Formats: sequence, structure tokens, C-alpha cells
Amino acid sequence: GNRLTRLTPFNAYKAKDGYFVIASGSNEHWMRILKAMQREDLIDDNRYRELSNRVSKADEVDSLINAWAQKLSVSEALGALEAQGVPCAPVREIPEVVTDPNLLSDEAIIPIFHPKWGKVDGAKAASLPIEFSLSPTGFDRPAPVLGQDNETIYGKILGLDASRIQELRNKGII
Repeated sequence: GNRLTRLTPFNAYKAKDGYFVIASGSNEHWMRILKAMQREDLIDDNRYRELSNRVSKADEVDSLINAWAQKLSVSEALGALEAQGVPCAPVREIPEVVTDPNLLSDEAIIPIFHPKWGKVDGAKAASLPIEFSLSPTGFDRPAPVLGQDNETIYGKILGLDASRIQELRNKGII
């Protein structure tokens, strides 16, 4: 599932037009969430006041948030939560992500290249989110075509000689 079991609320919630996530675990955030939901009546409720209580009642906490969220659009829910400083974000579908101008300009989404055909129109992948100053990151080559690494795997790693590899090819095994 989407729930982080040691923190609550930390889950995806359904709004009228999609989903959003709340990534929270502090008592301060809980009070802010209650304010965003206009449920200040629960601020002093001992069932939810401390994180350990909320974790043991995670289903109840999620039900409270879902009951509130289902009446709102994702934008409305996020607006209320963000206004209170609650860590939250929309859950986005793949077409939204791969066309996001910010992700594209930051090269967080990159085109896919095929070893034989080059850039594959419409095919994209997530780049590596971590960069190091002295070590290159990224994709050093595209995914191999079928059988492209047979010499390395069967020869160098498994120790088969060239005649044995050719025999396996002739039999259609590789």
C-alpha cells in the first residue's frame, strides 16, 4: 500500500478528481492538518493527539482524512493543506509526469535510446535523481537488445569458450 506504518498520516487520499499524498508524522503537522480540515475539535482528542496513538489508529485517521478529501478537488485539498504548511503533493498520472515542463527542463525525464534505432519517439524514462561531482551518473547505455550481452554473460562470467557458445546458438538456446 501507500501507507508508511510508523508515521500517521502518511498515505495517499482520494479527492473528487484524483489522489494526493500527505507525508506527515509530527504532532505539529497533525494540528495543522486538523486546521486545514476545519476539525479543530479533534486537536485535544487523546485518541489522536500523540503520534503513537495515531499510528495505532491509522485506519481511523485515514478515514477522517478521506471523509474530508472526498468532498474536495485535489487542488482544493492541497490548497488547504499547503496553507497550513502540511507536506503534501498531488498523485500524478504518467502522461502528466512525462510532459511536465519543469521535469523536462531539469532533465528528470529523459528520452529513451535504442541501440539499433536511436531515440524512440514518445518513450521516456526517469533519470537518476542524484548527481555526484566526481562520479558520472546516468545511463551509460540503453537496455540491450536480445542476446547483445551473451558473449559477456556466457563467456566472461560463466566461463564458456567460443565453441560452446556457438553450439548453444546453433541449437537456438541462446
